[in-house]
Amino acid sequence: MNKIDILDLESVMMNNVSLKKILEDGVVTEEEVREQSEKVTAIAENLQQICTEEQLKMIQALIAEMNALYVAYNYNELLSIR
Repeated sequence: MNKIDILDLESVMMNNVSLKKILEDGVVTEEEVREQSEKVTAIAENLQQICTEEQLKMIQALIAEMNALYVAYNYNELLSIR
């Protein structure tokens, strides 16, 4: 997968406290998923208050495309295991 250099996502994710905490024991619990969902919801609500409608649409498009990339990448990796 190509790096998205403009956003430097790899270093952001590698230094993300939430991700480190979730993955530290190698088990992802329902509680961890719920807590992360609440964090994401809080950030989304904050963005909704401070961004224009056009900015929100751009953010939504970026998130949707990043998720599509994530699913496609992982699906491709799973196929290569077979």
